[in-house]
Amino acid sequence: MTFNEYSEYDAMGLAALIQKKEVSPNEVLDAAIARYDEINPDINAVTCEMFDEARAFLKTADTSAPLYGVPFLLKDLSVSYAGVPTTNGSRFFKDYIPDTDSEIVTRYKAAGLAIMGKSNTPEFGSNWVTESALLGACRNPYNLSKTPGGSSGGSAAAVAAGIVPAAHASDGGGSIRVPASCCGLIGLKPTRARVPVGPQRGESCSGLSVSHAVTKSVRDSALLLDIAKGAAQGDPYAAPSAPDRYLKAIQATLPTLKIGLVTDVIGGYTVDQDCLSAVNQAARACEALGHIIEDTRLTADRDELKQATNTIWAGNIANTLDSYAAATGKSYGKDNVELNNLFLAKLGRKLSAADYVNALNTLHKTGRDMAQLFEDYDLLLTPTLAQLPVDIGYLFYEESKGSVNDFYKDKGYAFSPFTSLFNITGQPAISLPLYKTAQGMPVGVQFAARFGDELTLLQLARALGL
Repeated sequence: MTFNEYSEYDAMGLAALIQKKEVSPNEVLDAAIARYDEINPDINAVTCEMFDEARAFLKTADTSAPLYGVPFLLKDLSVSYAGVPTTNGSRFFKDYIPDTDSEIVTRYKAAGLAIMGKSNTPEFGSNWVTESALLGACRNPYNLSKTPGGSSGGSAAAVAAGIVPAAHASDGGGSIRVPASCCGLIGLKPTRARVPVGPQRGESCSGLSVSHAVTKSVRDSALLLDIAKGAAQGDPYAAPSAPDRYLKAIQATLPTLKIGLVTDVIGGYTVDQDCLSAVNQAARACEALGHIIEDTRLTADRDELKQATNTIWAGNIANTLDSYAAATGKSYGKDNVELNNLFLAKLGRKLSAADYVNALNTLHKTGRDMAQLFEDYDLLLTPTLAQLPVDIGYLFYEESKGSVNDFYKDKGYAFSPFTSLFNITGQPAISLPLYKTAQGMPVGVQFAARFGDELTLLQLARALGL
């Protein structure tokens, strides 16, 4: 199977070829590995090879599974594959080898996915780009001097470069949608708790983060959500009910939608003209489908939300580091943890339980306020990002770049001011690749829906030709 043949198909297309015995699963895996060998030295998307594991899996997997034999990647953050290191992008965790699979990995295996590697991630996923001292910088296949976004940049770069047709990703502040925008992919962040994070934990980053995938097609995103969705035993809470099969439900015709168009950024950051052009073009495309577009504004308090999310992230990173240190007897510091995360961990240890509960209350109040706004709109439409993909190194924190707080405020949030709101509220949101710059760089647009309503996002994406 040549690369041209391999790259022509999405995950469902490859699975169909295998089911019809037009190609063997090992031939498909060989094509994926050949593409990896060719392109990964340039982009550093895959940081852990699991080729032997994939070949062994193909010998025992259910050949009737819906995605049997399709090459796939796991993001190297929080998700465990027994016997394979989970580094979390950190030198401190580089020797951590879990002895059990995460529930989502169990479900991926049951679906027949041939997991052939782990993808690059920044340390603890705490950045909008994919660069770390342990794993190095991941580069955008569209322009090697630019970031593929983060924190699921390795997964997005691998899909965009044709190594795999889809890859696991997770999103705690935009980490599916940001790289989807940078790499011209479909990136759906599901509703909070739609996909389980156990058995290692009950929720990820206090509910801010959720797993799913970056894909080339809407139908792949729908099928992968069908595979992964649903509470697992012992989960502390669950998302609202979902269709039995998203893949089938996306075929239904959409009613006329009222879509609120948001181009002003909370906090007053400037939006690049290409990002504005992308969102305005998407609005016109929705109008051409018969939907109603109305300009609107978001009124949330940026500083209040920033303080609340910083508190949540700081508490979680402090817990992650301290728990692993206690379990292993290892110590951590500047030699094995990056400075921005040391800062957050120090902050997390200073905060009180009352501070943490107050931050959660702020998040929950924001969710109620947004639910009220969605009484007037079916969807919101925003730019995914306020800037085009930035240069490698621009968002990697170093002490010479000033305080961590100012660095994030002046550079990080200026790059991605639209995405984290929907992690705070728990609503589903999707980045769609509907625009390219004159230089050929992809630019995503973001749609957000009511809590629990991934279906409308997927139906609209399909109606828009994806």
